[in-house]
Amino acid sequence: MAYTDNFVTTLLPLVDDLVSADKMELSELLYSKSFDDGDISESHTITPGVRHGSVIPILNNTPNYDSFPFVDETSCAPNDCDITNDFASHQWELGLIECRVGICLRSFDERFLRFFNQWRHTQEGEPDLNTAMIAFMTDAFSRDHNAAMWRTSWFADKNSASPLFSKFDGFFTQAEANASQVIDIAKNDALTFAEQKMTGQEVYDTLEAMYLEAGTQSWFDPSILEFRVTRAMATALVTFLNGLNDLKGYNCECIDPNTATQSRVFMLNGLRIFGIPIMVHNAWDGVINGTTELNGGGGTAARVNPNRATLTYRNNLLIGTSQIEALESMDVWYSKDDKKVYVEGSSYLGAGIPMKDEYILAI
Repeated sequence: MAYTDNFVTTLLPLVDDLVSADKMELSELLYSKSFDDGDISESHTITPGVRHGSVIPILNNTPNYDSFPFVDETSCAPNDCDITNDFASHQWELGLIECRVGICLRSFDERFLRFFNQWRHTQEGEPDLNTAMIAFMTDAFSRDHNAAMWRTSWFADKNSASPLFSKFDGFFTQAEANASQVIDIAKNDALTFAEQKMTGQEVYDTLEAMYLEAGTQSWFDPSILEFRVTRAMATALVTFLNGLNDLKGYNCECIDPNTATQSRVFMLNGLRIFGIPIMVHNAWDGVINGTTELNGGGGTAARVNPNRATLTYRNNLLIGTSQIEALESMDVWYSKDDKKVYVEGSSYLGAGIPMKDEYILAI
């Protein structure tokens, strides 16, 4: 693979005099609005020391309440009791994702080099790998690498025919396998992308249903639980809640001008519902809309389950790897053999939900 862009075909035709060329340099570059996927290691529990095929023993540490009966206190013959332990397991599946980009610095248009204030290299010595142009390309490479880690950890599916998804089962695939822990989102079955979009009320109702279902189960502990949702669901919920906040009380549907003109109470950052924090995963929307496996061809086409939410505790969403360094490694070097700068990155990772009954998935 190689570096490509549309710099020459899109920008240069617009530069035909001193005025139009005045701002054509890196320091003036504006970036389109995008939403950071976030470092995946900051929102998940990373488990090093994992091998592909490793088995984690799990003990269901539930006491036996049907034990220690009353006995005849005048007798020296106590009753016999049983001790029973219930074991389960989680087996790790890991996969290696890896990419390399070879960049021939001689191949760039002279005007592209000028944009980065760089000069064409013809000497045999090694080029400076700390230039703004190389940093620009490695930043884009790291961005894509992080996106791939999100894609594989959450959306991987061994039944997929795509090498982007097929090595192991990600969090969503594992969670869907236990139907008793899954709540259906009807909007996901709509025939167009527009029809699949949830209203704020629908998002609220879905999260409430997850909360109530979790509340019936023995692992429920609101102090450690986290909701995780798509950005589309979170924005719908935020606008809905802020709209309710604008209404006057006493059963009146009138707008309260004081609250309507103030700063919004509910934001994506720090959002909570039922006292439980909501983590907004922009990367979920990115994978759903940006991969041919899930976007149905893009445009108005229906996506594959664009509305997704989970409710569990962080230690039940494990990302395993052999060593911390193997989770996200990158190297940049210059090869004299072909006069190219190479950028290479890889991740050896797997996803695991060890407590298979201690979560709620809405999808």
